[in-house]
Amino acid sequence: MRCNYLKVGYTTFLTLSLFVGLTAGSIAVADGQGDKTISPVRFNAEQIDGKNLAPAGYLQAKTRGTPRQVIKQTNKEPRAARFFAGDIVALVYESGPAKLRLENTLYDEFIQIKEGVLILTTEATGKSEKFVVGDTLIVPKGFTGTWEMVGKTYRELVVVETKTLTDDATAE
Repeated sequence: MRCNYLKVGYTTFLTLSLFVGLTAGSIAVADGQGDKTISPVRFNAEQIDGKNLAPAGYLQAKTRGTPRQVIKQTNKEPRAARFFAGDIVALVYESGPAKLRLENTLYDEFIQIKEGVLILTTEATGKSEKFVVGDTLIVPKGFTGTWEMVGKTYRELVVVETKTLTDDATAE
């Protein structure tokens, strides 16, 4: 199966944030690891507002995992910042307009829309749902459909389980 190079998609950042290790916020450590103190992690309000985000880089489309297909590619390089990495990963992600096809996603994803519009269309029913600034949602594991980021800039706050995100990031 042919792979295409992507310049878009939340998975682009999620993958890179795990393996490259963007250092845009406090990162907690598990009990007993290192000499760091475990304490609450405050999200950086400026980064949530889109300031001081790092380039998210490039990714290849996958034959399994997410995303499967780019329907509409952004002309704006995605940017992001990670606030926390432990059993979960919490981050802010920003992109230009784009549309992706997802198939049987491997993890549950908590999202809060910070800028732009997200349109999710469930393939099985053809039903589309529109999410705007301030909306909070969960995209359940196993979702198949399209993920469309609308607006000059689209930005979201994301929380995902680390293990299943890693499994998806390493899928072919």
